[in-house]
Amino acid sequence: MFYVKRCQADEITRLQSTIEETNNRLSVNQKRAEEREMRLRKLENENHDLLDEIHGLRKGNTELESQIDSLRQRLLDRQESTESVTGVPLTSTRIYQPSMGLSTTSSQELDRLRKQYTEMKISCEQAQKSFEETQIQYDQMKIQYDHLQVQYEQENEKCKKLEEQLRNKINELNEQISDTRTSTQPTHQLTLKIEELHKELERKEAQITCLNKQIDRQYTSLSTTPDARHTDSTNQQLLIADLQVRLRQAIEDRDIAREQLTTNLTRAETSTLDIQQQYMLDKQNLQQQITNLTQSVQNATNESERYQREFKQASSRVQQLSRQLQETQSNCTVTNIFGISSSTSGMRPASAGPGNYDNIPLYGTTPGTIQLSREMDRLHRECEHLQNQLRTSQESEQEAHNLVDNLKNDIKNLTNDVEQFKEQIKELEKQKNECNNELVSAFLIETFRLFIIFILISDEFFCGDCSNFNG
Repeated sequence: MFYVKRCQADEITRLQSTIEETNNRLSVNQKRAEEREMRLRKLENENHDLLDEIHGLRKGNTELESQIDSLRQRLLDRQESTESVTGVPLTSTRIYQPSMGLSTTSSQELDRLRKQYTEMKISCEQAQKSFEETQIQYDQMKIQYDHLQVQYEQENEKCKKLEEQLRNKINELNEQISDTRTSTQPTHQLTLKIEELHKELERKEAQITCLNKQIDRQYTSLSTTPDARHTDSTNQQLLIADLQVRLRQAIEDRDIAREQLTTNLTRAETSTLDIQQQYMLDKQNLQQQITNLTQSVQNATNESERYQREFKQASSRVQQLSRQLQETQSNCTVTNIFGISSSTSGMRPASAGPGNYDNIPLYGTTPGTIQLSREMDRLHRECEHLQNQLRTSQESEQEAHNLVDNLKNDIKNLTNDVEQFKEQIKELEKQKNECNNELVSAFLIETFRLFIIFILISDEFFCGDCSNFNG
C-alpha cells in the first residue's frame, strides 16, 4: 500500500509538471500567434502597397505609350517637312540640324525603353519562376494539411474513445463504492450478533452463579447430616469441586475466546475503515487526475484547432499572394505586348496629345516581385512552424493518453487490492462465525452437563433424605 501511495504521489507530481509545461507552451503559443497576426497585418499593408505600385505601373505604361506615340508622330511630321524642302539649299541646313537632334533623342529614348522592356521581361520571368515555386510549395503544404487533418480526426476519435473509457471506469468505481457500502451491512449484522451473544453469555453466567449458590446450600445441608453418610458426602464434595474446576476452566476458555474474538473484530473493523478511507482518497485523487487530464486534452484539441485555423489563414494568404502575382504577371505580359507593338509598327493617331521626353518616369517591377517572393518564403516558414507546433501538440496529446493509460493501470491495481481486502474480510467473518459457533456449542454442552450433574446430585440427596425420614 505504501508503494502504491508513493507511485500515486509521483504520478500526481508528474501530472502537475506536465500541466505546467502545457500552460507554458500555451502562453508561448499565444505570444507567437499575436506576433503572427502582427506579421499578417504588415503583410496585408505591404500587399496594398504592391497593389498601389501595380496601379502606378499601369498608369506609367499608359503614359509611356502616349509619349511614344506622340514622339513617333513628331518624327513623322519632321521627316515630311524635311522631304518637302529638300530642293532649297539654304533652309535644308537649318532644318537638318534639329532633325538630327530629334533622331538622336528618339534613338536614346528607344534604347532606354528597350532596356526597360528587357528588365521587365527578366523580372516577369523571375516572377513566373517564383510563382511556380510557390505553387509547388502550396501544393505540398496542401497535401501536408490534408494529412494533418486526417491525423487530427484520428486523434479526435481516440480522444472520444478514451473519454468513453474514462466514463465507464468512473461508473465501475461508483459501483465498487456501492458494493463496499453494502459490504459494511454484514459487519453491522455481525456486531448485532455479537451483542446478542454477550447478552446470552451474561444470562448463562447468572445461571452458573445460581447453580453455584444451590451447590453451596446443598453442601451446607449435607454437612449437617449424620456421620453414616460422611463418605458419600466427601465423594460428592470431590465431585462438586472437580465440576467447579471444570466450570472455571470453561469460563476462562470462554473469556479468552471472547477476547480473541473482540480483538479480531476490532482489527477487521479498523482494517475495513482504513480500506474505505484509502479507497475514497484514491477515488478523489483519480477523479481529480481524470479531470485534469480531460482539461489538458481539451486544451490540446483547442490548440490544434487554433493551429489549424492559422494554417488555413496562411494558405488563404498564400492564395491571395499567388493571385496578386498572377495579376502582376498579366500586367507584365500586357506591357510586353504593348512594347513589342510600339517598337515594330504601332502608331497612335494624330489626335493624341503631345508628350515630353524629359518627363518620362522610370518604372520597374523587380523590387515588388522580390518582395513578393520574400513574403512567400516567410509564409512558407510560418506554415512549417505551425506544422511543428501542431506536431508538438499531438505529442503532448499522446503523452496525455499515456498518462490516462497509466491511471487506468493504477485503477486496476487498486481494484485488485480492494478485492483482496474484501476476501480477507470474508475470511475473518468466516473465522469469527466459526469461533462463535464453537463457543456457543461448548458453552451449551458444558452447561447441559452441569445441569444434568446437578439434577443427579439433587436426586441422590432427595432419595437419601426420604430414606432417613422413613427410617
